[in-house]
Amino acid sequence: MINNKIFIYFLLITIFSLSISYIAVFIQLKKANIKIIDLLLQKNIILDQINFNQNNFQDIHHENFLKFLSDSRDWAFNYIETSQSEIALIAEDLKKDGMTKYYERLSNLLPKDENINN
Repeated sequence: MINNKIFIYFLLITIFSLSISYIAVFIQLKKANIKIIDLLLQKNIILDQINFNQNNFQDIHHENFLKFLSDSRDWAFNYIETSQSEIALIAEDLKKDGMTKYYERLSNLLPKDENINN
């Protein structure tokens, strides 16, 4: 009978000990899961920021490139118009000085709508 009581006490103590251990492990596992979820959320926030920064960086470079193209085109058109005006003036001066050969050569450089050799 004493052996049965000892066995029952031992069994109860073992069950109680295992229950406490299970509860402790369960609490640690719950904390670890919360930590993992927190880290995953932080990772997603960081990835979103990286993607936003990359898209923003690409947009800025795209806008700068378009501005460069527009400015270059405007500069080129301005240069061409100025050059053609100067060529027309020089050609007219050559024509006035009697140098028709050079006048014709220069006037042929101009587009047909601006050609002074009508």
